[in-house]
Amino acid sequence: MIHTFSRCVLCCAEEVDLDELLAAKLVSFLMDHHQEILQVPSYLQTAVEKHLDYLKKGHVKNPGDGLFAPLPTYSYCKQISAQEFDEQKVSTSQAAIAELLENIIKNKSLPLKEKRRKLKQFQKEYPLIYQKRFPTTESEAALF
Repeated sequence: MIHTFSRCVLCCAEEVDLDELLAAKLVSFLMDHHQEILQVPSYLQTAVEKHLDYLKKGHVKNPGDGLFAPLPTYSYCKQISAQEFDEQKVSTSQAAIAELLENIIKNKSLPLKEKRRKLKQFQKEYPLIYQKRFPTTESEAALF
């Protein structure tokens, strides 16, 4: 069994030549010591048990004071509503597009003809953002 499954246990993304004797010894060692190798750390087991207890009861008993306290929750970010997400998505993308317009305007290495062409293209694609930056034709003319 060890010889049959040693390639499966020790496989990797690239095909490599395994030393059959060494592979057999390693798989044999893993099988002989699997309880120690695959043992769940006690701190993790305790944390999971406390969390499961919290889910069942709603609170975890603090040792010593006999009171129940809520178990801390672990989260990576604050969840927002779908409406807030849509608002942030629009405002963030519009801010990035407005920044792109400013980069076109402030680019000193861009020839004037190329700058006009890019601004016309921008005005065609994003008229509201362009109008917000250049509310009048005078403000646009002042750029050139």
